[in-house]
Amino acid sequence: MRVSLLGTGGIGGTLRELLAAGRVAGCVTGAAVGSRFPAGAVVEELTGSGDVVVEAAGGAAVRAYGAQVLAAGRDLVVCSAGALADDAVHAELDAAALAGGARWTVPPGAIGGLDLLAAAIRADGAADVTLTTVKTPGALGVPDVGVVFAGTAREAALRFPKTANVAVTLGLATTGIDRVRVVVTADPAARRTRHEITARTAVGEYRFALLNDTLPAGRTSAITVWSVVRALEELAARGRTPISLKKGAPS
Repeated sequence: MRVSLLGTGGIGGTLRELLAAGRVAGCVTGAAVGSRFPAGAVVEELTGSGDVVVEAAGGAAVRAYGAQVLAAGRDLVVCSAGALADDAVHAELDAAALAGGARWTVPPGAIGGLDLLAAAIRADGAADVTLTTVKTPGALGVPDVGVVFAGTAREAALRFPKTANVAVTLGLATTGIDRVRVVVTADPAARRTRHEITARTAVGEYRFALLNDTLPAGRTSAITVWSVVRALEELAARGRTPISLKKGAPS
């Protein structure tokens, strides 16, 4: 399976190296499009050389190119899940996927336990889900210490984009982005990015604590790259049948 990369920074650049080294089973390198590539030729470059496109360039790239990639019949892996807090973007991707006979998916990225939580919520439908994220003030881009945001996953994506991807991914996989509560804390003593997920459901109570190292070149959790690798390997093995994280919708 040929993999094209939209974005050549921390995630895209690392994936490019792994693909070139043959470390992504069943996958080879397609195109790699960085920020300086001519905008008018981006979709043609990605779809002409790839069976699947990995978006790792930010929410603006999802909005600008995601639907076009899907309409061209190429599967799409969305790393910048925060863009999906905009319902219009979500609907546009769904419509383009249907028109192009393609699929799109959001890998778990920096968090885990989503399969268990989805199963627990499926049992009854009701649940209280909270995500607490702790990063350094520098990583969050704030001068403050302590709680710097509290609200829903959608509000986090729109008002506090530094934690948008994780918040929206959790919302899509569980009770929805308007029901998942998000708390973001700035801690100058933090040495790793910490995400804690708590859930109270009809069949049990769950708590996951995740301490992630970041990529050397940025603030992205290193595990995110390997989450994308697993998604690509599953796509290759299943013949373009990705795992959906959102109930009842293509993803």
